[in-house]
Amino acid sequence: METVFQVFETVSQVFGFTSSYTTLWNLLGYIAFLAAIAGVLIEKPRLLLFFLASVAFGIYAYVFLGNMLFAILHGVIAISAFLQFVKVRQGYAKNILSVSVVAAWLLAFYGGYLITLVDAACFAGLLFIAYGITVLSRPAAFLWIAAGGTLVAFYALKNEMWVLFFLNLFFTLASIYSYNEAKKVKTT
Repeated sequence: METVFQVFETVSQVFGFTSSYTTLWNLLGYIAFLAAIAGVLIEKPRLLLFFLASVAFGIYAYVFLGNMLFAILHGVIAISAFLQFVKVRQGYAKNILSVSVVAAWLLAFYGGYLITLVDAACFAGLLFIAYGITVLSRPAAFLWIAAGGTLVAFYALKNEMWVLFFLNLFFTLASIYSYNEAKKVKTT
């Protein structure tokens, strides 16, 4: 029978709290995780939370995980959220986002970060999220975000990136919930 300490140690390892270094980085990941979930569920600070979470995840992916693909794509999401946060006109925002997507694709492809179909699923998923943020005023935007979260959860699962897997699992569920809530408001 396991002692309480052994259970605590096992749980700590599952969540990535194995040293002070991994604990600090995984805490950043979990804080960004909570900000992203809150961004889906809470309307007022949504865009600011998406922006901050994307920047934090980009740093987390680049420095701690060494995953350039994820870092590049979170940069695109941060740009999308920032454009909406500062209220850039929809047409301009879509154009800027499109240029950002092309730049991200070129960087990912020619940098050798976009290799497998799983990488392509991650790329597509994060782009769905970015475009969902850009058209966030419509309930259907949450479906884009949910589809993106599903693809990124698949990528994270295949790469054993547990913080990002659970984030995207909950992010997808929260997006579906927000879609249903937005639909109710729109039909009443």
